[in-house]
Amino acid sequence: MVIALLLAACSTLSTLDGAKTLAPGQASVSAGLSLQAGNNPVAQTGLPIPQLETLVRVGIAPDVDVGFRLYLLGVGSDIRYRVWHADDWHLATGLGVSTLPLPGAGFVEAKVPLTLQRDLSRRFSVSGGPRAVLRDQWNATVGGTITRLDTFLGGGARAELVVHTFVIGLGGDLYARPSRHALPAWSVALGIGWRGLSEADRRARDAR
Repeated sequence: MVIALLLAACSTLSTLDGAKTLAPGQASVSAGLSLQAGNNPVAQTGLPIPQLETLVRVGIAPDVDVGFRLYLLGVGSDIRYRVWHADDWHLATGLGVSTLPLPGAGFVEAKVPLTLQRDLSRRFSVSGGPRAVLRDQWNATVGGTITRLDTFLGGGARAELVVHTFVIGLGGDLYARPSRHALPAWSVALGIGWRGLSEADRRARDAR
């Protein structure tokens, strides 16, 4: 029972990123606090469950960055690729994998987002798009191991404000679970963080 209650916060559906990837060598660190409901078997009461997470991102190539996420009873990583951009528009996709192997219980999940971002100014942007999540969860019981395969289909949106290297964002996600005909799962998240300057930003700053 204790493990089952702990697993209530083991996963996260929150969106903490847009579509604009970091430049090679550029890094960011952010923390997010969210309320989530319907994202696991325990959270079926309709009451939201808090989740706290930390995300580190690093640009590794033009239009490509990677992220490493640590949250309550879970870890994950992802790769993000900006497939198209023009002026203030950015389109990105990627693949994220998260897991939590515990004695007698755990999960592994894969997440594929498609995100479109519009920079409304140098400081403010909005983004959103569809997401798909596939999660395999297992629990050991006296009678054996019980497995549960869930699919989440939905979308997320995020508004972001950047002041120099300080970033604050507000996001929301909503998912249906067609494999179980269950109530929708949702998340509302507030994130704050730091984003380092790219090499181009540093050159522009030094030129002034």
